[in-house]
Amino acid sequence: MIRTIFLLRYISDIPLREQITKTTNIAERYNQFCEWMRFAAGGLMAANDPEEQQKLVRYTDIVANALMLQNVSDLTEA
Repeated sequence: MIRTIFLLRYISDIPLREQITKTTNIAERYNQFCEWMRFAAGGLMAANDPEEQQKLVRYTDIVANALMLQNVSDLTEA
């Protein structure tokens, strides 16, 4: 019932659809950026160990944030 109500609201509320699409696109672009950074492994996680997978995700986030910060710094300086 809750899902049906949400779907009806989603269909009829254009600003809601735009906000959801915008937010989803931002998250997808970040995920694509992280995949691009892990190019050496083809974006794949080599280990089947959940702890190792979590480390890879965290390390990737740290490097992604560092690259974004450096990019903002470079653009600000320019």
